[in-house]
Amino acid sequence: MHIAAPRQPRSRRTMQRFIAAATRLAEGKRWESISIAELVAEAESSVGAFYSRFGSKEALLEVLDDAHVTTLTDILTRCTADDPKSLEASVSLLLRELVDYHIAHRGLLRTLVLTARSTSEHSYAQNSARLNAHLGPVVAHLLRCADVPTGVRATHMATALTFCHSALREQILFPEAVPVKLSGKRKLLNSLQASFLGTLHALASA
Repeated sequence: MHIAAPRQPRSRRTMQRFIAAATRLAEGKRWESISIAELVAEAESSVGAFYSRFGSKEALLEVLDDAHVTTLTDILTRCTADDPKSLEASVSLLLRELVDYHIAHRGLLRTLVLTARSTSEHSYAQNSARLNAHLGPVVAHLLRCADVPTGVRATHMATALTFCHSALREQILFPEAVPVKLSGKRKLLNSLQASFLGTLHALASA
């Protein structure tokens, strides 16, 4: 289901209040247990305003997923806007931004990942494709670093990035499911960066 952004400023502000309210509530409760009444109260709005804009909690969640992918693509764009420096510095910047974002919105992102894995709604697949489309420019940016190991190709860089993002997401959103939980942001960042560089070297030398 696609929900068009409101044209009127007042309607846009109301929609943003619902998005912010849902984000806050998802940090402390499971999505299934959040009621429309709670969303309305948290947004300081009305039931009528909610249903006129979303129609259901599921539709609101799709809007949240769309906003999430937009934020991720903004992070990727921002982290690759300047000329690349060293590969380690470029990857460190990218990982730091992604880790901070995932930690700040752990509850909501966990809900979105679980929903995307279990739903047949096409919008989640479309948003995944949107995010994947931004992988190319990130790979191109990193390949321009002067210290890229010999033999590294675009497919190697993309694979290492994908593995690293998956590990990041599992460590932060689903720590109960990983065999070794990395406590502390610094330890997590160091481990992710080492994993990225190690994967890259292994792929290039295979």
